[in-house]
Amino acid sequence: MVKINSDWTAGYCAEVSVNNSGTTPVVWKINVPVQGKINNLWNAVYTQTGATLTASGQPYNATVQPKATQSFGFCAVR
Repeated sequence: MVKINSDWTAGYCAEVSVNNSGTTPVVWKINVPVQGKINNLWNAVYTQTGATLTASGQPYNATVQPKATQSFGFCAVR
């Protein structure tokens, strides 16, 4: 789930939640559609190809336990 925390004409900052609704731990990697170019990202390793952000966890948050959530944030310019 992507939640926009702040938005202004030239850019925005968002928080992304990665939920595990299953019964076993998972190592997460997700694709998120984005507007603009990422210029700052925390709590994940990422690449951006066009309008797609691909992110995965850092060593300290790569595994999401059952019924738990990990999150990361980013800012982008439009």
